[in-house]
Amino acid sequence: WEAFLLFFSFQALFIALVLSLRRKGDKVANLIFSLILILFAYHIFFDILFWARFNEGLLLDLSLTLSLPLSLYGPLFYLYVKKTVTSKSITFRDTIHLLPFLTLVLFRIRFYMLPQEVKLKAIQLKDIPEYAYFLPYENILLGMLLISYVFVAYLHYIRKYKEDIELKIWLRTISGAFFIFALVCAIFFIGISLGWSSQAQEYYLIYVMVGFIAMVSYFVFAQPDIFNGKPLSEVIPFIKYEKTGLTEDFSLELKEKLHHIMENEKPYLNPEIRLDTIADLLNVSRHHASQVINEHFSTHFFDFINQYRIQEAERLLSVEKSKQSIKNIAYSSGFNNRISFYKAFKKMVGTTPTAYRNDCLSS
Repeated sequence: WEAFLLFFSFQALFIALVLSLRRKGDKVANLIFSLILILFAYHIFFDILFWARFNEGLLLDLSLTLSLPLSLYGPLFYLYVKKTVTSKSITFRDTIHLLPFLTLVLFRIRFYMLPQEVKLKAIQLKDIPEYAYFLPYENILLGMLLISYVFVAYLHYIRKYKEDIELKIWLRTISGAFFIFALVCAIFFIGISLGWSSQAQEYYLIYVMVGFIAMVSYFVFAQPDIFNGKPLSEVIPFIKYEKTGLTEDFSLELKEKLHHIMENEKPYLNPEIRLDTIADLLNVSRHHASQVINEHFSTHFFDFINQYRIQEAERLLSVEKSKQSIKNIAYSSGFNNRISFYKAFKKMVGTTPTAYRNDCLSS
């Protein structure tokens, strides 16, 4: 069993390398997800080392480090969801989420720096508190921290931006899998503190981690476009739209109706537009509205809206006598902030709004 689990530890490292080197998609989000996989790999490796004891010296060197990944799982997952859903940049303010990890390192650093023989003596004599500080109910706090981050990520992003999540089934799938891991992990570590569980029972937690790694492995190698920003329904269409009840004729009718609405009513100029808005205009369910956009326009909701916004921005930028600032043009085109406008414009036009305007004026 140890060899089987060790394989998945190295598999997680390999996938992390593949994702971190991927040029397409959201590089920062992929890097954050890679860090989660690296922590999974370390967690599995440490437990195998503890069970098999094939290197007592290494096990001694790594003593008291298992709590470090536990302090990072939640914050990294939260930042991954935030980056994936909102596309907002990770800022210096986000480093506050690393405080639990940095606090544990600070409390343990003296022990980590000890020579092996001193560590061994401290463990044998139960003198570890002499070199390392432990928070009261530390495992309980870390378990609750992990679960809290998962719930906050759901409440702040996954639920709030459900239009985007419906189109990015990958994130919904990975969130569900991570929640199962977080729940099992929290129960296990809280159980250790309360005497409900022992280190031997950590096998169950490792099996959940292996399942998570196996699922990610499938998507990385069989459906790599998911990490490039494509919705799962585009990569595997039958998963989402196999039984929607939307006939082909009615679907085509909705396509024409949507095209007419976008050209004449211009709902994309509303910065608060959501998938529900389009569904109401078409007088259909949000699921059918999503299907029409995906199947007939080969894109997902936000890119569909941004295509029209960028066309409007191009029109405004090319007006020779226009004295509007780039920021005002962004707002006039339906964007609610300058950063999103620049990002969408560069993605769809291949250049910046300023460079585009200069090219138009010089031609």
